[in-house]
Amino acid sequence: MFTDNFSKAIKLYIHNIIASIPIYLQTLEYYFIQIPCREEQDMALIGEALISATIQTFCDKIASPEFTDLFRQKKLDEQLLNKLKTTLLTLSVVLNDAEEKQIKEPLVRDWLDNLRHNVLAAEDLLDEIDTEALRCKLEEGEGQTHNLTKKVRDFYQRMNVEMKDLLERLEQFVQEKSALGLREGAGRKVSQRRTTSLVHEPCVYGRDEVKENLLQRRGFAVISFSSEYLAVSCPGEKV
Repeated sequence: MFTDNFSKAIKLYIHNIIASIPIYLQTLEYYFIQIPCREEQDMALIGEALISATIQTFCDKIASPEFTDLFRQKKLDEQLLNKLKTTLLTLSVVLNDAEEKQIKEPLVRDWLDNLRHNVLAAEDLLDEIDTEALRCKLEEGEGQTHNLTKKVRDFYQRMNVEMKDLLERLEQFVQEKSALGLREGAGRKVSQRRTTSLVHEPCVYGRDEVKENLLQRRGFAVISFSSEYLAVSCPGEKV
């Protein structure tokens, strides 16, 4: 009798362990896959929004009355600035695809980081021109015109040289985007967040390869992997 009860207890214990495995795996998936993938997606969206907003600011400034006056006075090379604008817009149409691919592809990640720095450099360049134009107006209003013409001329000559250098760097990004296979208009598909943390769904955040890489980086050995289920061994276990 004791043996039968003990056997039943063991079977019940094993049954409970087996029944708890799906919940354990779902919890594991949530903390080690869904949350990191959400963070990566959020950071990618922030980076994309930053570059897009900076490019839009650049285009708006070029079209502003202040810059139109500078073009009219031949202080700035209008053709050069328009080329900069066109090049930035050409790059902006592949941002979605680049942000999606940079999660798995280091070359795309480096390309995007370098592009971000150069786009911010373009914004800084226009800010410097804005500041100098305002300073010149103030000095002219105060009658400080001595040696002002030469200073202004030297400044805008330097700005034109810097814009040319920046344009050459951005044109290199245009050439590299094709080599990296970046496509125009490829949109980021962001999954809607779950209302509860442990509801099983066939599709979760990120691609299968991303999930597998995330688990392996954290020391888990992936035994089997599909869109429906995930089998792993904990660190230290023999597979």
